[in-house]
This record gives sequence, structure tokens and C-alpha cells, in this order.
Amino acid sequence: MAFLLRGIGNKAWWDKSRDDFSWLGEDDLIADILKSLGTVGGALSTYVVDEDKTKVDRVVAALASGRSKIENFDYMLVPVDVVLKSFRSDNTTGKTPDFEVNEWHLDIIHLTPAKLFQLAYILRDHKEALCRVPKPNVKSALQTSKNHGFLDMEKVSPSVKQELT
Repeated sequence: MAFLLRGIGNKAWWDKSRDDFSWLGEDDLIADILKSLGTVGGALSTYVVDEDKTKVDRVVAALASGRSKIENFDYMLVPVDVVLKSFRSDNTTGKTPDFEVNEWHLDIIHLTPAKLFQLAYILRDHKEALCRVPKPNVKSALQTSKNHGFLDMEKVSPSVKQELT
């Protein structure tokens, strides 16, 4: 079974067991999660990783390379089939500095506000993993991708590039 990897702003937004979210109803989601589901033209960007999850570090490095600085990286994994039975998708090329990772890109398309809310509930209810990669591990993944020549360093954000030198 393959998974969709989606970088999210803060994994705490998806954790309803937190005491500070006790005001949420049983089926409620905190509105902040919508920050994790930013769309462009009604499409949500995701990356397909295999069941063994060996591609995760590479995708994390590719996505982190475009950030303003190296920091913790939160992401979720959701089974592809769960999402694709309810939503349309399009195999589009990603826009990271890693050309191979860009081939693993999959947009969830034709999203309206109502469909985005529906997707948020599916992601919450079917997530395989909700993970935080600590800053040192993100830096290590970036350094590995750089050392193996996976990253087009001309496309890496200047501040991240500086932290890797």
C-alpha cells in the first residue's frame, strides 16, 4: 500500500487529545488545520511514498529545502486509496529542487471549500502517521540529499543553502 505524504504546519493541530483543545466537540477540527491544507487553484500538493516509507527522508529534504530556514518538519501519511476513492487526482510534476522527488508528486484536484473540509476529516480519521522530524534530522536529510547530488542547489532557498555550507 502506498501513502500520500503531506507536509503540515504543526502536528499539534491534528491532535484532539490535547488539553487545550478540550473545547472542541467530538467531531470538530480546529480551524488552524486549514493552514496545513493550503491549496493552489483548487489543488492540494502531496507526494506518493511506498509502503516501506524509504522515500520519506528524501521528500522531507526536498520540501524543507524551500523553506526560509531549517526547522522541525511535520508531516502526515495517509493511504493513497483512502483519499483517491473520494477525490480526483492529477500526476503533476512537483516544484522542489529534487527532480526525482518531483516525479512522486500528486495533486488532489477540484477542491472546493466543502471538499477541503471533507478531505480534512478523511486525513484526520485515516492518517497512518503524524510525524515530526526534529531540526537536526531535517538538516541531516538535507545534507544527505545535497551530498548525493539530489538537490539542484540553485533552487534551494538561500538561507537553507547557507546553513548547509
